[in-house]
Amino acid sequence: MYEVIGIQHRKYTNKQGREVEGYNLFVTYDEENVSGRACMREWVATDVMEDSGVSVGDMVDLNYNRYGRICSIKPVG
Repeated sequence: MYEVIGIQHRKYTNKQGREVEGYNLFVTYDEENVSGRACMREWVATDVMEDSGVSVGDMVDLNYNRYGRICSIKPVG
């Protein structure tokens, strides 16, 4: 379970000239051998983020597909 601490919309052109759009999702979580909470940033596709309806402060579960990309975000509690 993760706590959402930030959401950043990103839109840019990559080195191949393709336009890329999505979100950086910043979350914290409990981790052994860490004083306090650990944090990470994950890239989320626009459609996945918009379908999730999550906001800063929400507790969520992140589900990954076989390619290691987030395929869904489920609010918890």
